[in-house]
Amino acid sequence: MDNTSKLLELATEMFRTLTEADTALFKAVATGALADYSDPDEKKNDPSDAKNWGAERVIEADRIVWLCADAKASQLVTFRGIVVKGARFDSELFMPYVKVRFPLEFERCCFSERIELHCGTVRDLCLKGSHTRDINADGITVEGSVLLRNGFRSEGQVQLMRAQIEGDLDCCAAQFVNAERTALNANDSTIMGNCFMDSGFEAHGRVSLCRASIRGVLHCSGGHFDNPSGRAVDFSLLKCGGDVFLKTNFQAMGEVCLAGATIGGNLETIGAQFANRDGLAFDGEALNVGGSMHLKSSFEGEVYLSGAKIEKSLECDKGHFVNPDGYAINADSLDIRGSVFLRDGFESQGGVVLIGAQIGGDLDCTKGQFINPDGIAIDANQLEVNGSVFLCHGFMAHGTVSIAGGRIRINFSVDSGHFASQNGPAIFAEGVHVGGSVLLCSSRFKPEEKEKPEARLIAEGGVRLSRATIGGDLNCYRGKFINLGGASLSANRVKVGGNVVLKELEAEGTVWLVGSSIYGSLDCDKGHFINTIEPENNDEDISALIADDLKVEGNVFLRNAVAKGGIRLLGAAIGKTLDCSKGHFSNEKAQALAADGVKVEGAVFLKGLEADGEVRLRAAMIGTNLECDEGHFRNESGYALIADNIEVRGSVFLRNGFIAKGGVILQGATISGKLDCTTGHFSTENKEDNEEKKRIALFANNLTVEGSVFLRKDFTVQGEVSLVHAIIKGMFYWSDITSTERVRLDLRYARIGTIRDDEKSWPNKGQLYLHGLVYDQIHNVKEVPRDAKRRIDWIRRQYNDKNEEAKTEFWPQPYEQLAKVLLSSGDDAGAIKLLIAKNKDRLRFANLTWLNRFGLRLLGFFVGYGYRPFRAAVFGLILLFLGWPVFWAAECTEVMTPVRESAYVSEDTEKGRHISPDYPAFSALLYSLDVFIPLVDLHQRSYWQPNANKNGWFSLSEERGFPVKGSFVRAWLIIETLAGWVVVTLLIFSVTRIVRT
Repeated sequence: MDNTSKLLELATEMFRTLTEADTALFKAVATGALADYSDPDEKKNDPSDAKNWGAERVIEADRIVWLCADAKASQLVTFRGIVVKGARFDSELFMPYVKVRFPLEFERCCFSERIELHCGTVRDLCLKGSHTRDINADGITVEGSVLLRNGFRSEGQVQLMRAQIEGDLDCCAAQFVNAERTALNANDSTIMGNCFMDSGFEAHGRVSLCRASIRGVLHCSGGHFDNPSGRAVDFSLLKCGGDVFLKTNFQAMGEVCLAGATIGGNLETIGAQFANRDGLAFDGEALNVGGSMHLKSSFEGEVYLSGAKIEKSLECDKGHFVNPDGYAINADSLDIRGSVFLRDGFESQGGVVLIGAQIGGDLDCTKGQFINPDGIAIDANQLEVNGSVFLCHGFMAHGTVSIAGGRIRINFSVDSGHFASQNGPAIFAEGVHVGGSVLLCSSRFKPEEKEKPEARLIAEGGVRLSRATIGGDLNCYRGKFINLGGASLSANRVKVGGNVVLKELEAEGTVWLVGSSIYGSLDCDKGHFINTIEPENNDEDISALIADDLKVEGNVFLRNAVAKGGIRLLGAAIGKTLDCSKGHFSNEKAQALAADGVKVEGAVFLKGLEADGEVRLRAAMIGTNLECDEGHFRNESGYALIADNIEVRGSVFLRNGFIAKGGVILQGATISGKLDCTTGHFSTENKEDNEEKKRIALFANNLTVEGSVFLRKDFTVQGEVSLVHAIIKGMFYWSDITSTERVRLDLRYARIGTIRDDEKSWPNKGQLYLHGLVYDQIHNVKEVPRDAKRRIDWIRRQYNDKNEEAKTEFWPQPYEQLAKVLLSSGDDAGAIKLLIAKNKDRLRFANLTWLNRFGLRLLGFFVGYGYRPFRAAVFGLILLFLGWPVFWAAECTEVMTPVRESAYVSEDTEKGRHISPDYPAFSALLYSLDVFIPLVDLHQRSYWQPNANKNGWFSLSEERGFPVKGSFVRAWLIIETLAGWVVVTLLIFSVTRIVRT
């Protein structure tokens, strides 16, 4: 008996009555043939229409169970197993714990009741094209593959939990329907081959491979997973040795979960669609991918990759991530050995979170669009990137881009991006550490090319880089940073190993560089720094660029820069030069340039600078020159240039068209070279009624200049030039001055080496102050007046008519100093003229008592104030020779009588007494000389005296003569004696002064 007969006999014993369909089944199984129940009309073979099939196509499910479970029957089944096509099974296929040694294949069949296969064993299980109800195959062992494909449809749950499948799980083009519940559950299953849910796969309900293990590839491309109220795909803790493909028309309505999954190859979602609004569209928390992860898809809902680990790259190019009310991508603590690509059409609506992420390659967001207007577009704080970060070339972010505290090994490139934030900074990178350069710049283009709008970097909301560390350059070339009323660029305490380039930057809002350190140079050439917001109070700073305590090893360039709001460099230290040539700084209510305490090892160039507002360099230290040639400094309400206590180791140039409308302050300045104001224009005219500030054009009290000071060649000044206590060791030039009628020059207590001036440049009367001025010489050239006459006029310019009327001010020192200089140059006569002029001017301008004034006039008249002693000698000679005839006439008329009684000799004669021949003879000339010169005894006055009671007649002829009265001669004696004392005293005083001088 053959196998077919044996099997039919056994079946008859088992089931009593066999239908035609039963008989066909047993015959096919016994011969290894296909039990084909399908209709020739293919339209009638659709399992969904199985209820209309005839009895010839209906098989009881217990026949299959018997064939698999009965030992005798199963022995008669060939190696091909049970292969059925087009049949309908109306009862439950119940085979738990059954070990089937052959394949089970049901093609395009219909199972009206559930299939129970849990904990069973089967060689292969194929249900391709079949329709089923629930399938319970939990714990099943399949030595081959499970094929639920090519039109397979289940209405109910298909369970393969803890299944062991030696081959593939193939669900291609299958449908699993169990809405709002689990449609396919393969949790904890093991698949030694591949798993296919692609090419038309549909699941209405949850598909779960939680904790499953797949040695091969998981294909879900083209699959449709629908479970809007929960998880559509649950691959959490899945282990897949190969790739996972969720791409090419893959669609998921509901959450796709790969949390904790481990994938040995790539995870690809190219061209897929994930939708789970108000929830997670993709959950990849703690996901581990051995290859790359491609999310080049469309996501509606959050993509969650927190703690995920990817051995190669994460590629989201052209991906669309939409979750406007939350995070579009949340990848905090992400660990990627390769690069992250969010570029070339990438778009996110909602925040992208990369907090604490670690990226072994680059983070490339080139041409990506990140939209989260009310919050953070990219949150990458504490990010670590071993390569570079690219947010450039068409990159756009509406919302803050934050990488605060991040570490980037190479470059942070934000070249030609567009950043906009309404509620915070556009770029927030405080504390970031970048090993290379930070590029916040626009793309360069050739002059002959037209700039494209997308080639410009724009940051609406400002950029914050405070406390950042940058190994290379910070390059903001041609960027546009906008944050009116706030910080357009905040880079306080930044450390930059290369250059900081703000060249052609447009900054609307304050640029902050306070306390920053720059190893290279700071280049702000042609930059526009604008901070025009009106301050709420007068103490509020409205500077456009604030770089207090900045340290720059190289140069600081602000050439051709425009600042509306002022530049601040208080306490900055610059290793080379500070160059603001041809800049335009405007801050009319405060400082256009404030650089108090700045230290510059090289030169400071303010050549051609236009400053509207104060330029302040208080206590600055400059290694070489301060050059302000052609600069226009305007501050009509105060001081134009304030450089008090500045130290310049070279020279200071305020020349060649330099214009200061407002005072220039150099008080206490120290200049090792020269101060050159040749052709400079200093004016203090202003609109405000501030007399103190009006009159100071150049205020240089206590100035020290090792070289010369040049105020010459059309040097124009309207106001006061004050050099009180200044020290000028070289030459002081004051020549070719224009507008001298409006000049006041104050040189009180100054010390000057050489004065070189001209008469036309001297200030008007009352506008020159020389008291205490000390100088070594007056330059010996033709143009310089050196004669006493003109120099006396120079000194008298200290006084005006009011001084002469008030007689309250007189300073002798200027006369004495000039006389000393003339003496040292050999002009003794000129020196004497000066000293005489001093006393004359003392009478004119000094407040003297009448006695002092009389005595001074007497000195002037008799001895030229002690400097013309010959006058006293002339007066003495006149008196001497006037006394000679008086005393001679007195002798002739015997009015002169001997003083001593012993002079007479007694004789008894009628003629009376005679003078002894031994008595000293009288000499009228010697007598006049003895009277006139005190303290000298010529033995005349002591022996002869005029007799006041005696009169005589001096006869000139017989008819002519004149009387000689003793009283007159006596009076003359007294007058000549007193005059002698006065004249001799004046002579001694004069000679003593001359000798002392």
